[in-house]
Amino acid sequence: SLAAERSAHIASNEDVAVTSGRHVGLAVGRSLFASVANALSLFVHKAGMKLVAAAGKVRIEAQTNGIDMTARQAVTITSTTDRIHLHAAKEIVLHVGSTEVRISERGYVVRTAGEHTVHAGSHQADVPQTRPMRLPVTPDNPGQFAAHFVLMEHASGFALPQQPYRITLDNGRVIEGVSNARGETALVTDHDITFGTVELLAASDPDKVIAVNHAAIVRDIATPYTATAPNADKRTAKIRGKTASTPEQG
Repeated sequence: SLAAERSAHIASNEDVAVTSGRHVGLAVGRSLFASVANALSLFVHKAGMKLVAAAGKVRIEAQTNGIDMTARQAVTITSTTDRIHLHAAKEIVLHVGSTEVRISERGYVVRTAGEHTVHAGSHQADVPQTRPMRLPVTPDNPGQFAAHFVLMEHASGFALPQQPYRITLDNGRVIEGVSNARGETALVTDHDITFGTVELLAASDPDKVIAVNHAAIVRDIATPYTATAPNADKRTAKIRGKTASTPEQG
């Protein structure tokens, strides 16, 4: 039995193994975080796997490579109250047996060795129309509007390097990270003008918010950022009613 009134920390320079002949249970009052340098692998032998979010989105991203989904039997995708959207920068290909449907910016092509049957109450051909497609915002596909945040102490104007932060946009997108040596966060972009909440997190407790600010993402990303970021080595303080500052550093 291992118990702690406040925090507990287990560290190893090599491996840590947890083995159980029956069950392993985790109960977390707030959040569960995992940071893995190389690979993450989960394997279930018999009874299947389940991932449920009672509230909030389930988001899966492969920021460098692809996503493969394989099932021996049926694959079902269902939206119980809204739509299903399929987006691709180049093509969407549906392939069953000898039949293929290929959709791209040039149009769509159907190839089949079998029948092509269409049931419709009416059939009309009209003038061409285009509908621009917007892919989700990623580091390689930034949005049109941007915001540049610098984390700093309110009283002294001293930049906060290596400060954990969380930025939540009104559309639900969350950007988390640690500020750089000048107190700057990652560049935040979105396809639309939107508002967000910037939260500073305690380094010792990633779920503890120590400061909050509200901001807007309104600058066109093509417009250069011209504001001067505070110097991480500059401090100001009031001494006998007068403001004293350290010299600028580079």
